Order: sequence, then structure tokens, then C-alpha cells
Amino acid sequence: MIEQYQKLVREHFKKELMINDDAHGLEHCDAVLRKMYRVKKHFNLVVNEKLMIMAAYIHDLKCHESREHHHTLSAEWVKNNADKDFFLMDLSTKEIVELYTAISEHRSRLNCGLTNTLSVVLNTADKDEPRLDLILYRSLQYNNDPLRVYEHIIDKYSRKGYIKYTKWYIDFYGKESLEKLYSDIDKLTIEDVIKFKEEHNM
Repeated sequence: MIEQYQKLVREHFKKELMINDDAHGLEHCDAVLRKMYRVKKHFNLVVNEKLMIMAAYIHDLKCHESREHHHTLSAEWVKNNADKDFFLMDLSTKEIVELYTAISEHRSRLNCGLTNTLSVVLNTADKDEPRLDLILYRSLQYNNDPLRVYEHIIDKYSRKGYIKYTKWYIDFYGKESLEKLYSDIDKLTIEDVIKFKEEHNM
């Protein structure tokens, strides 16, 4: 039953998600949903599965309109379409607020306390696993310029980067994994990015 619901929601938002860049498209949402189930199990959390599915496929819905403000635009879409969208109409007012809040709080730059359980699951699952190879791959999906990718990784993922890791994220992946990522980024060069791009035909 829940598998069929996921397929329907995925198909419902597919067209708009495919306008996004590859790093924030349909496959990313699929991956986020799979990871949400892992986070839920890891922390033994009680979360509405339908809301998890909706959050996975809506959180980056408006990325093609504004990368910088996509979390706000996507959350606003939920509020503005609560009585219009087929799937949103099936949710209670409380569930709409929970979904709106989780999408608002998923952005990497935000240092928020995470208001509800859905926020915890989405925020943790949406962040890249602390592995340089995965971060390089997703960054090159978003921008194919090695210099821009290098600058982005340093700006976002280095020890002084802007990304905010919650205690949930650190617990889920472990401090050792995060420290290894920092160490790998300390040694990263533009030549490494170029080599990775060539090796992966990107």
C-alpha cells in the first residue's frame, strides 16, 4: 500500500523535479527517501510514512526557481496548495504544518533546532554522506566546472564551511566519518577534481 502511494507521489511531482539540476532532481529525491527510512530506523523514530514521502519529493521542488531560496519556495508551495493539490488535500492541518516546517528547515545553511520529528529525518537524510567521492560527484552534477566545484566544496564542506551539521547527523554518521571528510578536503586540489571528473566521464 505505502509502496503504491510512493509511486503515485513520485509520478505526481516528476515533471517539475526533472527541471531541476541533476543534483536536486528525481533521483536525488529517491535517494533522500531511502535514507529517511534509515534515519527513522536508526533513531527509532515514529514518523508518518506518507509525510516522509511527501517531504522527500517536495523539499527541492522549487530548486529550478531559486537555489538560494528553494527551501522557502518549496515550503510556501505546500501552504499555498494545501486545498488544491490532490495529495496535500488528503492531509490534516496539523500534518500540513509539519510538512511545511520540515521543508523550511532542511537547508544546509540553516542552524536551526529542528522543530519536529519529520524535520530531523528530512534534514539528516538530505545532507550528503560525509564522503568526499560522493560530494565530488553530486557537486559536479550541479556544476561541471572543476574550479567552481573545488571552491564550492571548500566553501561548504571544509572545517570552516557554511554547512551546519546537527547532533542528529553527527550521531547518524559518527564523528570519525566527519573528521575523515575534513582531512580529505584539507588535501583536496583542483587537479583532484579534474581527475575525478575525467574518471567518471562527467
